[in-house]
Amino acid sequence: VTGVQTCALPILPGIREPERGEVVVFTVAKRGGDTFPADREPRFPREEFVKRFINSVLASVGASLLAIIIGSLAAYGLTRFPYKFGPMKNDDISFFFLSQLILPPVVLAMPFLVLYKELALLDSIVGMIMIYTLMVLPIVIWIMRDQFLSVPHELEEAAMVDGLSIWGAFFRIVM
Repeated sequence: VTGVQTCALPILPGIREPERGEVVVFTVAKRGGDTFPADREPRFPREEFVKRFINSVLASVGASLLAIIIGSLAAYGLTRFPYKFGPMKNDDISFFFLSQLILPPVVLAMPFLVLYKELALLDSIVGMIMIYTLMVLPIVIWIMRDQFLSVPHELEEAAMVDGLSIWGAFFRIVM
């Protein structure tokens, strides 16, 4: 029994300790016809490649856009507004986001597997976009925070004096 299976046995319902000589096989059921049925050939030679390539592009572009939107809003809030979360202030919260890069992704594998199974997100583009976004969000927040610190507050104040709202100053001046 491997370490992952040993960790998974107590938390996953319906899984028992294997007997001596038994082989444990984990499988994930596929939805939506990801592979071709035996009676149907691909319409053109690279159909499977093109399908998987488009899925990869959708997942990476979607995750990038979502990470930039969420990360820029979080970074803007951390640079322009004072926060206090318990004993932590803005710099501590920013460091907390950066410290998430130290966490090995394999530590999150089993919890996300259980969560995605319950939410029916296994083998879906939405699930991939969410995982990719969570993995790059700390570095996006850190980079955008440094970028927003380089923009002077006076530019935003001048834009608001000229009639822009906070959102208008954010989109037209800061971004």
